[in-house]
Amino acid sequence: MTQPFEPTAEQRRLARAMSGLGLPQEQIAFLLEIDPKTLRKHFRDDLDRGMSDWALAVMAFPREHSIPDPSLYVGGWPSEIQSF
Repeated sequence: MTQPFEPTAEQRRLARAMSGLGLPQEQIAFLLEIDPKTLRKHFRDDLDRGMSDWALAVMAFPREHSIPDPSLYVGGWPSEIQSF
């Protein structure tokens, strides 16, 4: 019988970072060498927080660097933003 999966701190850190970068869960699972179901079961909080961390960083960056209208950066990379 195999032992139950127990994620390491390093795996959690990587899952959170990759989620924040927008990698699909299937790719994250592949890179961590686990099944996607195992990823979702054991890393749900890390996956959710990774995306939230990214959104927060994007919103905070313009304020720190005097870039106008930070709301333009939500939903895509700056190169994908079109002028109105």
